[in-house]
Amino acid sequence: MGVHDVALAPDNTTFTAVALDGSMYLLDVLDGVKMPSVSHTLAPNFWSTAFGGRSDWLYGGTGDGKVHKYGSEQGALLETYDTRKPSNVMGLDVTKDECFVATGDDNGILTIFDADTKKISLQLDFRKTIRRLCFDPLGRHLLIACEDHTIKIVNMPHGVVEATTPKHAAAVVSVDASPDGKYFVSGSSDGTVKLWDVRFNRCQQTYGSEGALKLWDVAFNPRNDMVACVGKEKKSILHYCNIVES
Repeated sequence: MGVHDVALAPDNTTFTAVALDGSMYLLDVLDGVKMPSVSHTLAPNFWSTAFGGRSDWLYGGTGDGKVHKYGSEQGALLETYDTRKPSNVMGLDVTKDECFVATGDDNGILTIFDADTKKISLQLDFRKTIRRLCFDPLGRHLLIACEDHTIKIVNMPHGVVEATTPKHAAAVVSVDASPDGKYFVSGSSDGTVKLWDVRFNRCQQTYGSEGALKLWDVAFNPRNDMVACVGKEKKSILHYCNIVES
């Protein structure tokens, strides 16, 4: 069964994978052995997964607008966050300090939860599908990949949309923040990858060409100097980041 979303634990020992049949698995990085099941009868199907700052807590976004939090040791359900929107949670991320949980769905609804109280602290309607989202490492910004061809930059913890990037030629399907939090990278279904300066909302580099690759996902490496992207053609491509400091 194919896999369409993965998340690596902060200690790099385990990762979660969401399969096309809606199941979610926790696996050991070194030998690929499946850990205790993290599925339960209350979750109809999973669409997304994430870790926060702890490797013993993992999160799964479902097709009925909920996020379930599990303990990695026994796969026990710990918490449930309800967006109150019966939509597919396609984008999911958690701040490193485990203070906020953010979701984006296929109807364009952004929901941010207070992780402790499980209450909704912000809900915005962008009217277009949110494909992915991510917090920067310090939790200062939330980056939202939208089907309207842009990335929204939301200031945290206030939840104010402080900037919208210039458009890609097609839907933005993935976004990732650099380890130092100064930059982010976006991947579009037009085949291009763009490197942005989050401070000035400025594109520093564009990789690839329109139509060259049906992109699915992009990510920074831990050293902050390379971007990886994968696409429909079963290709993985690495781009070196020529970052010009301002």
